[in-house]
Amino acid sequence: ASTTTTALRKLPRSSVGNMTTTCTFHCMNVKLAQEWLRTCDEYAKYVQKPFSSVAPSQIWKCHQANWGDAYKEWGVLQFWVGLIVASVIAVVRVSDGKDVIKVATDLSIRVLVAYVLAHFSWFAVVKKKGCFCC
Repeated sequence: ASTTTTALRKLPRSSVGNMTTTCTFHCMNVKLAQEWLRTCDEYAKYVQKPFSSVAPSQIWKCHQANWGDAYKEWGVLQFWVGLIVASVIAVVRVSDGKDVIKVATDLSIRVLVAYVLAHFSWFAVVKKKGCFCC
């Protein structure tokens, strides 16, 4: 089988200080997907203990001691908000007499998407230093 990684083109990446880098966009990069999957345990621990590295009162401030930790906590907060919204939607739909199996399926998908988006963005911004495609 041929490699599923295809470098489409070089994309310019913004300069940070004196460092200028480029970002290569990869389509269906198996190694990158495996790298992301290997961080599932790490990110799941963050989700289980929100605000473990940045206090809720600190997260709203424009000055952070560690922006990576702040971004991580925002992603964890995003997941929990998604979970709460999905749960409220499910309760409303069940109380309206909707099929419980369909509501449970929809709830599961919404929670999974909330987790994947939060984890994906954390991986792209914090682990890959802002360039997930690299």
